[in-house]
Amino acid sequence: MADVEAIATTRLEDNAASITISSIPGTYQHLELRMNLTTTRASWPSDTLYLRFAHTGGSIDTGSHYTSSAMLGEYSTTETAFSNALTTKIDMYRLGAIGKGTVPSSNVTAQIMDYADTTKGTTLIYVGGVSSAFSAHGNDRMVAMGGGCYSQTGAITSIHFYSDNQFNRGSVVSVYGWKDDS
Repeated sequence: MADVEAIATTRLEDNAASITISSIPGTYQHLELRMNLTTTRASWPSDTLYLRFAHTGGSIDTGSHYTSSAMLGEYSTTETAFSNALTTKIDMYRLGAIGKGTVPSSNVTAQIMDYADTTKGTTLIYVGGVSSAFSAHGNDRMVAMGGGCYSQTGAITSIHFYSDNQFNRGSVVSVYGWKDDS
C-alpha cells in the first residue's frame, strides 16, 4: 500500500498569470496534482491549462520537449480529440474554467509517474471537467481526459501552471507525493 503525503498547496490571494510549485523533493515514487481553477476569461469557451516542468534544480523548461493528447466530451455531445507533436508545454485542453457571474470552476486530478527517475522522460495523465448551469454559455458541462510526456531526463523539481488568461483569486493547486511502502 502506498503512503500519500502533502508536499505543497498554493491558494491564490490575488489574480495571477501563473502558479509555480517549486522545491519538489525527489523522495517519492509518483506525484499527484489536485487543482480547482478559474480564470479571468469573460466568455465561453473556457481557457486551456498548460504545464511546464523544471528538472534537477534547473529553470522552467520552455523548449520543445513536451507532447499532449486528450479527449473531450461536452454537454452538446460534441466530442473532440487532439494530439500534438513536440511543443513547448503540456496542453490540458479547456480545463482552465471561465470566471464570469457565478463562477464555474475546473476540477482536475493528474498523476506524474516516476517523476524522479533520471533514466527516462516523464509521463502525466489527467482527468478533469467543468460543470455549471451558471456559466457564460448556459449549461456548460464538459469532461476531458488525456496525458502528456516530457522528453527530458532528470528528476522533476518544479511544476509551472499557466493559462490563456490569469487565474482568479481563490484558485488552488495541491501537490501530493506517493511513497511505496514496500
